[in-house]
Amino acid sequence: MEQSSDVQSIELVSVKRSFIKAHLDYLQKFNLYNSKSNDIDTIHRERLSTRLFVCSLFILMSSTIIYTALLSSTINVTVYNPSENKFREIYEKYPNTYTCPCSHVSVQYNKFAHFQITFHEVCKSEFISQEWIDTTYSANVSFIPPNDIRTILSHFWTFVRSFCALANVNVIDASNQFNSTNLVSRFVQPQHLIETKANATLALALNSTLNNLKRNLLLTREIIL
Repeated sequence: MEQSSDVQSIELVSVKRSFIKAHLDYLQKFNLYNSKSNDIDTIHRERLSTRLFVCSLFILMSSTIIYTALLSSTINVTVYNPSENKFREIYEKYPNTYTCPCSHVSVQYNKFAHFQITFHEVCKSEFISQEWIDTTYSANVSFIPPNDIRTILSHFWTFVRSFCALANVNVIDASNQFNSTNLVSRFVQPQHLIETKANATLALALNSTLNNLKRNLLLTREIIL
């Protein structure tokens, strides 16, 4: 019985060796460029070229598989009607890959941006009121010399009041210009970009107003002189 087992083991080992030897012979003789030549050198070169091709193909396929495995895949996730906090969270995590189409491509700045106009204290004081000017400049002008301080102050405060009124008109124009300007964007933008655009638009409106005010003052000066 033991001899029978030993014989079977020997036969199994022999079969394995024959199988391996057959495959090794096949690989050694494998030739993709077989030209049916009987020349030994030609056959050797063809088999060598075949091995180089197979090795190159194996390396290329292995590199492709490894690169594909390491390459991060992109997953598209759609969030419908996100809240402001949700949008901020998404933007902070994926600032370069997010897209959020706007429901309205254009919106006026006065719908979401507001600024407060503060004039100089003088323009809000009693000094430019008609009552103060009348009090400074006596009604009985026949007894007041032209160089009297009251006459000078009356003209001065009248001029200041006119200047404040002119500045008020120009600033209101700048406010109206800013409020009527549209912010145009196909996609939702983060807060800091919107603030940057709003500040740039406001600065442009104020610069335009300042230039208009300068022109009006120069024109007034030319008329007076």
